Amino acid sequence: NKIVETKAFSQLEKLNNELQSNQDSLIEKNLQLKTLNQQMDELVYRLSHDIRSPIISIVSLIDVLEIDAQQLNNLLPLAKSNLTKMDWVLRNIYYYSDSIRRSIKIEQIQFDDLLHSAVRAVHEIDQSPINVDFQNPEKIELFTDAWALHIFLVNLIHNSLTFAKHKGPILLLKLALYRSGANTVLEFSDNGPGLPETYILN
Repeated sequence: NKIVETKAFSQLEKLNNELQSNQDSLIEKNLQLKTLNQQMDELVYRLSHDIRSPIISIVSLIDVLEIDAQQLNNLLPLAKSNLTKMDWVLRNIYYYSDSIRRSIKIEQIQFDDLLHSAVRAVHEIDQSPINVDFQNPEKIELFTDAWALHIFLVNLIHNSLTFAKHKGPILLLKLALYRSGANTVLEFSDNGPGLPETYILN
């Protein structure tokens, strides 16, 4: 019966297409899983290095104190500095974990408030002075994920503070919001050493 054969062929073709689609989906998910595993391996390696480094330094300081306790006042600032580095690493682990679990929430934000909140967060880790100059002459209103931008600003300011220390005692930050065509631009500069031109060009 040609009608029965046609229906059977049609059903077989449909099943074959579904199997092919499922196979393609499985291959894509395996690739995504492989990428995630590679990223996790890199993250674990980097975090283990970043956490072990200050711990090793503190252990070395304790070894020195066991030999010469009079060095306590000289070594305490170094111990505090290393504990601060560890605190920063652990904060970043929390930020990373939280960013994975939470969903993106777009809302209108006050950039000034978010910027000062980020500066305060950095001050909790490092009490070095920070001078901020923020310009928003067009009174631009931003709509974005406030928490994601907060994490971005905290890391940006902390990195600037870390490298600017080699250039002077005070970190000078300049930020400006302005429009360029259909885009909104956040321009950022500091008094750090900056990147070599070879990196910028590449």
